[in-house]
Amino acid sequence: MDGRSRRDENKKLLLLTDHVWFHLDSEGIPRRGRLCGELTIYNAAALKSAFDSALEVPDKLEINLAGVTEIDTAGVQLLMMLKRDRATVGRSLALTNHSNEVLEVFDMLGLIGYFSDPVILTEHRETKEC
Repeated sequence: MDGRSRRDENKKLLLLTDHVWFHLDSEGIPRRGRLCGELTIYNAAALKSAFDSALEVPDKLEINLAGVTEIDTAGVQLLMMLKRDRATVGRSLALTNHSNEVLEVFDMLGLIGYFSDPVILTEHRETKEC
């Protein structure tokens, strides 16, 4: 599935596929993005393209993961790559509002500490609609 991009009326960039989208605010410090849908191998190419645009964001970037409904090791690898690549050029990445699906996979793979983001554990957290 190829990604499609367009700008909405608020001048925010939307990168879309059938099962995932990445919304990146066009301004603000820190810049905020939001991932929604399935971060899986089936969407890896479109996600890689979206994350390439996120590499260009100066200074701090925060990505909200509350809308992530599914994540596999390909999605995890893309998040790890984005964190590493931003650190290489002296730019930070913070992942926020992790969905239960993200927390479950990060915990299973022992990666919660890798991303070094604050994680709020609750008994049950609903995945937010995007």
